[in-house]
Amino acid sequence: MTEEAFLGVLNSSLYRSGVRYKVIQFDGREGIVRVSGADRDRALSILNEAAGSSLVTLRVSGTLKTLREGVLSKKPTEARG
Repeated sequence: MTEEAFLGVLNSSLYRSGVRYKVIQFDGREGIVRVSGADRDRALSILNEAAGSSLVTLRVSGTLKTLREGVLSKKPTEARG
């Protein structure tokens, strides 16, 4: 997925629903999106239900360090396994 397509999915789903977000990193395949704790459940629901979305939630964490170490540093099969 291109960064433009990734941002398009986020804008059409999160932004239009009033969820404020920030893309922390995206490598063309996996990324980290930060939302407030208050918006976490709503953001997960919106992204998981987005029609035609190729986004899949792999993990939720309270810290960016944990996500970077746990998801983006592993091989694709390990991160999803």
